[in-house]
Amino acid sequence: AGEWPGFINVPTGAGKTSLIDIALYELVRDGGRSVPRRIVLVVDRRVIVDQVGERTLKIRKALESPTSDATKEVAERLREIVGPRAPLLQTAVLRGASVRDDAWAKWPQVPVIGASTVDQVGSRLFFRGYGVSDSMRPVHASLLGCDTLLLLDEVHLSQAFADVLDQLERLRGREGEGGIPRRFRVVQLSATPHGGAEKKKVFSLSRSDREGDDDATRELNRRLSASKPARLVRIQVKANAP
Repeated sequence: AGEWPGFINVPTGAGKTSLIDIALYELVRDGGRSVPRRIVLVVDRRVIVDQVGERTLKIRKALESPTSDATKEVAERLREIVGPRAPLLQTAVLRGASVRDDAWAKWPQVPVIGASTVDQVGSRLFFRGYGVSDSMRPVHASLLGCDTLLLLDEVHLSQAFADVLDQLERLRGREGEGGIPRRFRVVQLSATPHGGAEKKKVFSLSRSDREGDDDATRELNRRLSASKPARLVRIQVKANAP
């Protein structure tokens, strides 16, 4: 339970965003005992952050108003974790140039699923949260630095931040550190692994994943083989007048 690979190497379009669903299911299955209860996908692409944010909100609404046996059971398990009066689940989107909602930081026992850019999470981990008051900066740092699963996507573009998280993960993994449960994980995601990936436990698509005859494999191959045409357009730019 709670064992994640250090690196997930799968092509673009293979469904890395669904790791949020998997992590939430694992949290519910575990009962919040040994796996992180805050799940945040971090990527330096605002459009991806917004897309992931829409997905997390859809998950939250489905659990707040369950319409199937599966969502009802997950909601009941979450209620056991958070207690009778707290929100069932919180969502968070942390990025610049947007209205910020810090409700996720008001209930430390409530699971969070969210998305963020590198600078938003990074500034908080360094007690310098952008737009966060001085009194709340330690709160944001502690919430994201403990009991959190950080899914760092496009890691080849954020290597400096990945190095910081590696150091933090080693620090948080020390036995008996202040009595704080060891529930902090970092998983790096990329279709183009960098030089340090070989030092981690790596998950990647197997031959059977690509050659099966089921619906999931056919959908995967459709995505991976889809054409991605591009067109170069020359833009005429006039020089600025002196």
